Amino acid sequence: MERREALILGAAGAAALVAGALVGALGIQSSSGAGKLLSASYPDLSGRNRRLAEWQGRVTLFNFWATWCAPCREEMPLLDMVCPKFGVEVVGIGIDSVAKIREFTSNVGVRYQMLVADA
Repeated sequence: MERREALILGAAGAAALVAGALVGALGIQSSSGAGKLLSASYPDLSGRNRRLAEWQGRVTLFNFWATWCAPCREEMPLLDMVCPKFGVEVVGIGIDSVAKIREFTSNVGVRYQMLVADA
């Protein structure tokens, strides 16, 4: 095989690899439900609807929790303290009333963004 043929073959292989990676990634994302999840919206504590897609492209941990969940109550202050040190943004999605979520976050001192899944 001549050098020119090898270069053409290599370029075609690289193009096929890139195209396959893009198509594969889009296929996985479309069948994973990620698009549906990112289109979900929940009100924040002030009542403004926020779409999860607002955080797309950032390293974000969406933490579904409830004020009556003992493990949740333990992990939230830890997430608040540790995640920013590693460049991870946390968004809490509370399965409770706005009043209970507001009271809990105030008492515990959780500073990250809170959304409400059950207003």
